Formats: sequence, C-alpha cells, structure tokens
Amino acid sequence: MTRAIGNLGEDVASEYLASIGYLILQHQFHSRFGEIDIVAKKNDTVAFVEVKAYKAGSQTSPYYAVSRSKQDKIKKTARYYLMTKGLRDEGARFDVIIVENGVVKDHLEGAFI
Repeated sequence: MTRAIGNLGEDVASEYLASIGYLILQHQFHSRFGEIDIVAKKNDTVAFVEVKAYKAGSQTSPYYAVSRSKQDKIKKTARYYLMTKGLRDEGARFDVIIVENGVVKDHLEGAFI
C-alpha cells in the first residue's frame, strides 16, 4: 500500500468515525512499540483503529491483513498511549476499518483482543 492510499484511507476512516459519534483523539500515534492509525473515543471506550486501505481488485484480502505480530505491536502501543494520557480507567477496544477506493467497506469493532 502506498503512503498516499494509506493517508486517504485514514482520512476517510476518521470522517466516518466522526459521523457516527466518535471523537478523534489522535492520528498516527507513534511509540517505540509501533504505530496506531487512529485513536478515537465514544462514550467511555477508547478505540484503537487500524485502517486497511485498498484499491479495487487488490489480490490481498483486507480481512486477514492484521497479522498477530501487528496486533501485538498495536496492543503495546495502546497500553503506552493509555498510560501516557492518563486514561487507564477507560475501556479500550481494537477496531479495524477497511477502506476500498475511498469508501468505508467495513468497520470491525473489537476485531482482536
């Protein structure tokens, strides 16, 4: 995935989340453990969102694109985020948003634990 497609996907995903009542807390949060594309909050739950953006006709299924290794990096980064932002008492969830050709195709809430 090129960086331009990734950035477009993250923008589309952020707009989608805001339209359904999420507050976007941060984009592209980096730590020494990894990166989280979007950190968003709705009610008392912080959602750590991985965005998978694709062009139509891609040979890779976005539903299998978040490997166990990537999940582990996201989890470590999420723990670090919660700790540094003083949000330890908040509920947390890991979501995946699939964007194809600039359109949200799926929002998998609680995609992994």
